This record gives sequence, structure tokens and C-alpha cells, in this order.
Amino acid sequence: MRLKEKTMKENKLLALRLANILVKNYQYHFVGGINEKDCFWLIGSKSFTYRLIKIETETLDELKDKYIHKKIEEKYKQALPLLSIHISEKPTEIHKSEFYIFWQTGVNERVPEEINKEYQDFYKAFSPMLEVGKESNKLQAKLKKKKSSDLLYDLLKNPKNYLITFCSALVCIFIYICSLLIDSDPKNRIEVAIVVGGYYKAMIIVMDEYCRLFTHGFVHVDFEHLLMNMWTLISLGIYLEPAIGRKRYAITLFGSILSGGLCCFFTMGNQVVYGISGGLYGIATMFVLLLQKNKVLKKIEDKIYIWLVIAVNVYISFLPGVSLAGHFGGFLWGLLFGSRYLYKDSKIVQNGVIITGVCLFLLMVLLIPKAYSLDWIFPKSDIEIISLYEKIGLKSYSKQIEVKMTKYYGGLR
Repeated sequence: MRLKEKTMKENKLLALRLANILVKNYQYHFVGGINEKDCFWLIGSKSFTYRLIKIETETLDELKDKYIHKKIEEKYKQALPLLSIHISEKPTEIHKSEFYIFWQTGVNERVPEEINKEYQDFYKAFSPMLEVGKESNKLQAKLKKKKSSDLLYDLLKNPKNYLITFCSALVCIFIYICSLLIDSDPKNRIEVAIVVGGYYKAMIIVMDEYCRLFTHGFVHVDFEHLLMNMWTLISLGIYLEPAIGRKRYAITLFGSILSGGLCCFFTMGNQVVYGISGGLYGIATMFVLLLQKNKVLKKIEDKIYIWLVIAVNVYISFLPGVSLAGHFGGFLWGLLFGSRYLYKDSKIVQNGVIITGVCLFLLMVLLIPKAYSLDWIFPKSDIEIISLYEKIGLKSYSKQIEVKMTKYYGGLR
């Protein structure tokens, strides 16, 4: 048992040495969004034969490697020849396949000539191992720091891979700034939220502004609220968007925002709702399904961080003044779309998604009479909204609001 543990530690150290050589001597970068324990995915410049190198000490899983390889090629939009280095106690083996160049090695082996031509410093990784634990800890700390900087490098060099995440964040920030310019008085923040696109059932029904079912997701009028939601969006988005692709990520995020708006419309009264939390619940649900399906995160610290982000948002859902309906609507969309996308081969799951979708549609039909009734009206808030629209130069529109609301439920002034 002790001999096996020693071998495993030596294998891990060899993997760390090889990764460090690639990073330090050949300027390879860690691929963003790929996090696996005892496994490294690195990408190099076009001057190398093997643009993509994977180093691992775990059990070889060719199907999983094909999946990840394909996702990375989709991410960078180019073919990336792969050198897969598998470190184990088994005898040295090297062979080519249509998928990649495969090299299985051990701690006491030599670098094959074919690989040595490209990476002449690899032999240094096979030098005697004296203080295995101490050297491993030192290299782990160095590579962890490199991974963090490479994530920023990937964000800057390949911003298109995170386009939906950062564009959504920028829109939220822009609307927040606009809200401050309209009126920064804390007493009027709710009315300002409505003016810049927040959910308000009276405006949806009276003015036919059904776009608010979606636009409310980008409205934030409190700095703490904005900061919390942007932290969650970016924390989840930089992993999930490249993992499932821009199109599916956009459907997940934007569909969850709309689903949250619809859930508020059919289950809540004449209330004000704003914030991207519904969308965040959708992508968080998709993330959890992806973790269960593909095991995209294996490092314990990454798992802890993601679950912390999700746990904090779940806790916030039950605080006073928070729209539980909006969060639940986002969760529902993330669950249904995520199940539809990730479990295509399961007829039970696919049929379950269809049946659930039909049931939800029928439930909305039954709730239409309740949805189009206003349980409370807020004349003072409506007057303030009209005044704010006048303040920003939309006098004719503010007049329309006054006329229609007066006709719908009585005089405002």
C-alpha cells in the first residue's frame, strides 16, 4: 500500500514537472474553463506541432477526452492537434491515432525521440525525485498562480468565449448608471427602477408593456444588489458559457429571465420586481446538472467555490423583499432546458420535460383571470413615475400613462 502511494505521489510530481516546463520554457497557457484534479490541459502557439497538450495521472477515459477536445476546438474555432500524456506505473507506450498522439510513461522512463524533437527540455522532468512532497507543493502553488493569470489571459485574448456573460453585465451596469442620473434619491429608487424597465404589473397591463417581463432582469438600482448579482453572473458564466456554448448559454440565461418574469406575472399581484437573479438561478441550475452529467469540476476548491456562490443566492431568496417567484421561474427554465439539452438520450427525461412544459402552459391558461387583475394600486408611485418620465424629456409618453391609468383605475391627480 505504501509503495502504491509513493508511486502515485511520484506520478503526480512528474505531471507537475512536465506542466511547469511547458508553462515556463514553451509559454503554454492553461485552457480556461477546464478544471480536473491531477489533469492539465494546456494550449500553445501555432509554432508547435501539438497545439494542445493534456497531462494526467488518472484512469484514461478516451470518450471524455474526445468530448473535452471537441469543446476546446469549438471554443478556439480551430483544429488543435493533441498530445495526450498519461502517467502511470505501466510500461512506456506511444502510438498515434486519428484522435491524438498518445504517450504513456512512468517516472523512470525516457522521452521518446518523436516528442523530444519538439520539447527538448522534457528530460528534466525525469530527474531523480528526492523530496517529493515538498517539491509537489511548491510546483502546485506556482501552477495555481499561473492558472489564475491564464484565466485572465483567456478572458482578454478570447473575449468572444464569454460574450453573453460580459455583455449582460455591461448592460446591467449601464442601466444602473442611468438610474442614478435620472434620480439618485434613495426614497425614489423603486419608481426609478420602473422607469428604466423594471417589472410593474400596472404598467404591463395598462400600457401593454410586456417587454418588462424580460427587461426587468437588467435593472438594478441598489449598488449592493448590482455587486452581488454581477459577482454571481461572472463566477458562473466564465465556466458555463464556454462549457455549453454561447447559443445554449444565451437561451439558458435569457430564457430564465423571461421565465422568472412570467412566474411573477401569473402568481404575484401588483408588485415591482427587478434584477437578473431569475437568470442566475437558471444558469446555476444548468451548472448543477452539468456537474452531475459531465463532472466538469473535479478540484475540491472549485467545487466549494461554485457551491458557495449557489448557496449564498439560495439564502438570499428567502430574505424579506426578495422575489421568490422570479427565482423559482428561473430555476424551472434552467431545469427544463438543462434536462432537455444534457439528457438527450434519455426518453424518460425528454418525455418528462415535455409533460412538465404542457402542464405549466395549462396552469398559466387557468391563471390568466388572476394575472390580469390588480389587487392593489399605488397612485402616489404612479404619479412619481409620470413625473420622472417628464423629467427625462418624455412628456408625451408620461401624458399617455396618465390618461390610460386614469381610465383604467381612477384619477391620479
